[in-house]
Amino acid sequence: MARRTTITDELILKTAREVFLEEGIQAQTSKIAQRAGISEGTIFKRFATKDELFFAALSVPYPPPWYETLDRLVGVGDIKENLITLGVELLTYFQQVMPNLIASSGVKMMPRPMPGDEPDFENSPLAHDLKTIHLYLTRESDLGRIRRADVEILTTLFFGAFSSPILQAVFSRVFDKDTLTPEGLREIAEKTIDIIWQGVDPHST
Repeated sequence: MARRTTITDELILKTAREVFLEEGIQAQTSKIAQRAGISEGTIFKRFATKDELFFAALSVPYPPPWYETLDRLVGVGDIKENLITLGVELLTYFQQVMPNLIASSGVKMMPRPMPGDEPDFENSPLAHDLKTIHLYLTRESDLGRIRRADVEILTTLFFGAFSSPILQAVFSRVFDKDTLTPEGLREIAEKTIDIIWQGVDPHST
């Protein structure tokens, strides 16, 4: 296979973007390498995992900006308002990245893994998202700012509220080539947190 004398990240990302948009996230890195005229090993010298390559190629910022927001909010200000702020940032992030993820995945969004190609969930972006939220809620619980509860369940409930049923509002607008306004995103976040808050209010009985 002919080798290019200069291999840039831009070349790899451009080629990866083309292949992912054609085949979805299950596209093989070997195909990306072949089309770019490089070895598969070269890809993994620049990008540690296929997930990292996928998110970089589709211009999905990772880690997402709300990670820094969580660090900044621990123990500061009104906890309920902070949860609403986090909810708005999650929805805003999903709304920004969803068109690219949908375009790349389409009906293949949840492919059945081939033998030997099972997804590494423990090191996936989703796992890191959940761990980050879990750590934030644990720290707030330790400070007595939210009611002590099963933080693992609370994490799943919180993340799911914004990434699944609530996100359907974002999905519908993506498919209709429309977007939710900042006011609309905040309204969704406020209503969601109002429901969750009844279970985590440290002053509730």
